[in-house]
Amino acid sequence: MKPDFILLNQRQLLKPFAKYVGKILVEASCWKLFCNADPEDECDCNLDLRFRDESVLSFSIKDDGQSIVANPTSFDKPLWAVSDDTYQYEWQRLVLTKEGQWKSLVGQKLTQLESIILLWTENRQGQEIKHEALAGCRCVFEKGDYLIFTNGGDQAQWFLNQMPYHSELESGEMCLVPIC
Repeated sequence: MKPDFILLNQRQLLKPFAKYVGKILVEASCWKLFCNADPEDECDCNLDLRFRDESVLSFSIKDDGQSIVANPTSFDKPLWAVSDDTYQYEWQRLVLTKEGQWKSLVGQKLTQLESIILLWTENRQGQEIKHEALAGCRCVFEKGDYLIFTNGGDQAQWFLNQMPYHSELESGEMCLVPIC
């Protein structure tokens, strides 16, 4: 899959967020849609990283099926959640760092940010045109833990200490570009 439009300077989109390197993480959270009190697996939309100095780095997906955006403010509760007599939908804020493997991130310093760039070439009228899209971000912490946020076809996905793109990185379809 590829975006319907050409995105320029994708490698530089996360550069303004280099200021978060060196900050200490206190919480990772997201908004999750629940239906009749059960989590909807196909409806994650953001990831907020909160730091000790009260700053926030928020990642969300774009609707092109490939790209992400980052913002210096928390993601607001989504407005859409239509309920009826059978299905009751509601958004809940989940603090991912309260338990499990995620808990180990609390108190760690962010040491590196990397853009995950999707690369492809298309042939138009005999001319090769190279494209790229900001498909994700990798946040590396001081103890070697890392967090990946990506747009998996209009679905926000995040992974802790797992790289979902081994074959794409090896084949050159994707690359990691250090922000700082």
